[in-house]
Amino acid sequence: MKKGKFFGGLLTGVTLAGGVAAIAKYGLGKKSTAEKGNSKTARLNSYYTVLSQWLINRNEEKDISAYLKKDNISSVAIYGMGTLGELLYQELKESEVKVSYFVDKKAKELCYGLDDLPIVGIDELSGCTDRVDVIIITPVFDYDAVAEGIEAAGVDIPLKSLEDIIFDM
Repeated sequence: MKKGKFFGGLLTGVTLAGGVAAIAKYGLGKKSTAEKGNSKTARLNSYYTVLSQWLINRNEEKDISAYLKKDNISSVAIYGMGTLGELLYQELKESEVKVSYFVDKKAKELCYGLDDLPIVGIDELSGCTDRVDVIIITPVFDYDAVAEGIEAAGVDIPLKSLEDIIFDM
């Protein structure tokens, strides 16, 4: 067995086990009437679902850069400096798809992203000189709100949800 597949399988198992433990501990699978409106639970569940599928894709040797290249995407901006944004950057940084910059609502607080890439706020996007093919929105639970904010700022760059990418691969 290849070392990468072994560790990928191990990581999948650990992640799935952690997810099962979280479901048992926090009752994520059982929703009472009061919990149905709990956005934190829904947010965690959506992130867990995306991460699980991402690992399944990796175990099947499907990678995001190949998916993007198939759509003639060679440069991206990543919206969101949370865990999903950082993981996406780690997957893309050694690929043929260039990450030009990060976008985050807390851009002024963060200053620089990973590997000293710039972080810009939505209000600064229209002035970005480094044009990208697409902005990938990583806070999948908040995709609609983020997309509305970007469009309201008059930014004319195509948007993609990380969730859509992960499930379309």
